[in-house]
Amino acid sequence: MNATSFPTPAIIPLERLHVYDSLMMNAQRWSLAHDYHRRRQNIHYQSLNQPGIVCGLGVSLTEPPETTRSEFRDDRWIKIQPGIAIDVEGNVIVVDEIIDRTYRIAAKRPTTGTLTIYVVVSYVEPQPIDRQHPEILQEQFRFDQKTSPPDDHEIELCRIQLAANFVQLETPSDVFFPQSNQLNFNHRLQAQTRPLATIGMAEIQPYPSEPTDACISRSLPFLSQATIALYPKLHCFIADRPLPINAHTSQSFDLLYLAASHLTDLSASEQDLLNQHLEAGGTLVMELPLSNEFAIAHLHDCIADLFRTSLTVWSDLPVEHPLRSQPFLFAALPELEHSPLQLWSGGGIVLMAGALTAAWAPDPQGLRSRDHLRTTQELGINLLQFAWQRRHLTQLSIDPAQP
Repeated sequence: MNATSFPTPAIIPLERLHVYDSLMMNAQRWSLAHDYHRRRQNIHYQSLNQPGIVCGLGVSLTEPPETTRSEFRDDRWIKIQPGIAIDVEGNVIVVDEIIDRTYRIAAKRPTTGTLTIYVVVSYVEPQPIDRQHPEILQEQFRFDQKTSPPDDHEIELCRIQLAANFVQLETPSDVFFPQSNQLNFNHRLQAQTRPLATIGMAEIQPYPSEPTDACISRSLPFLSQATIALYPKLHCFIADRPLPINAHTSQSFDLLYLAASHLTDLSASEQDLLNQHLEAGGTLVMELPLSNEFAIAHLHDCIADLFRTSLTVWSDLPVEHPLRSQPFLFAALPELEHSPLQLWSGGGIVLMAGALTAAWAPDPQGLRSRDHLRTTQELGINLLQFAWQRRHLTQLSIDPAQP
């Protein structure tokens, strides 16, 4: 479970027991009464929080148990520490001291390259196992080791990247940058307050265009990282490479970035898909790295022709416009290294003249000030907030049952 967007509770009416005088209590009715409270609690957790580890559940290297057969007495054994986690449905997982928590990493080493092993825990519906006290059901869980990423109901405790030269597991010498065959804890999720919204971002490119030199998708992760710290109400998931323009891309991502130089490369079908994206509340951001009056005028004409939209310059946008005020208030646009940033907006399209996305990434020369970096990041977060609000408010007026 490493997704950044978690499902909301299923929209199913709650049913509770109707209690009245002379009602006969039996196992079915008792179970109905308790299931109502359990489901209500789970809905409350799912609505306001996100799943993850509450405390403990560390993973350490250990010696094999004394009863282990000789062929399995090697340096592949781990011990999971006691702790508590909550899964995606709000089920509580309690791993206590009494349970056997020692396991061997059984996967074979890869013949070439690497193989990632995920150590996960998941909730299991309890079954009666206590013969001395059959009326008691202790809630249960299960540990697994997988070669595929955890699913929504599994909580990752650690991962290990096995190399072809794998002989033994190791404790990482640098916990931030573990090497092959070492325990990696950098992908564990902590249980915490659920963000207000999750927004998807992706760079798109027409087929068969080549990516631009200053690939926008390289800068998006840095904006996502800044958003977690500066505006935790909003979370992002990002495509790790430029994507083709198709129905899946336009539906899966709220904010699409397009290098302005690719605007004239759009095919008729790609234009239709982007128009559908805008009509469904999506946002399209186009960036021209360097300000050029002739190129800007040409882009305005193309946008009016392809999307039937006229753009308004930043200075004429209302002060209350989300791009200017939510969550960070801007009076003027930030200055970039090469030229002042210019911005126009209309109909879900944002056109920028200036390399704003590049300003989010690390500066190899170390010349950008912290204030400059923070200002460009805050404007980027305003873009994200604008895209989420536009999609959210648009979808409120669309009947999902309609084709």
